[in-house]
Amino acid sequence: MSDEFYIDMAATAAELLVEFGADASIVRSTSAYNPATGAAAQTSTTHTVRALESNHGRSYVDGSLIEAGARAYLIDPNGMSVEPRAGDSFVWGGAPGPVTRAGRVAPGGVAVLFEVQVRGVS
Repeated sequence: MSDEFYIDMAATAAELLVEFGADASIVRSTSAYNPATGAAAQTSTTHTVRALESNHGRSYVDGSLIEAGARAYLIDPNGMSVEPRAGDSFVWGGAPGPVTRAGRVAPGGVAVLFEVQVRGVS
């Protein structure tokens, strides 16, 4: 299929996330060693995203596809300056939780959605 088809699918996904999703945040923390102080300084950057909680069937909660106690979220990749990754924090409804898995849905190389798995967010 052509790139145009996948670009249209990405636009449709974005429209649906605008209509049915909610604002959320990805918080990325980094640390850098400061030789002057001899300590590591940690900084966090918050990225606002549009997301939707994905309802996955119980049959997928098997400890390998989806871990018990984890929730899955679909994220609009449009306008994002970072790609979600394990180790980030995902804030949904004001409640933060660690991202345990992150992936890109990109048929034909066109990013349509990001999917993250998060523990502890309710």
